[in-house]
Amino acid sequence: MGQVQVVVEQVGLSTSKGTARTHTVFIDRPTAKGGATFTLNVSATCHDRELLSKLVTIAERACIVSNTLKEVGPISIVLEAASAGETVNA
Repeated sequence: MGQVQVVVEQVGLSTSKGTARTHTVFIDRPTAKGGATFTLNVSATCHDRELLSKLVTIAERACIVSNTLKEVGPISIVLEAASAGETVNA
């Protein structure tokens, strides 16, 4: 199995930037319990919202970055509804 390099750099007094391949996540001040919370906003063009939701769930489960971040704190995924043919924004 190949290796993935993750770089975490402090970019502010209470903010860090994590980068793995082409993925970048900014981590802000810890919550009261000392952990972090993350929100992933998903945008896509899709005619089938149910299929899109299923694909996002599958991708979340397989994603190395999200699985690593889950060890630090919860991740919420935001996916907004749109009619067929419109862009689904989160």
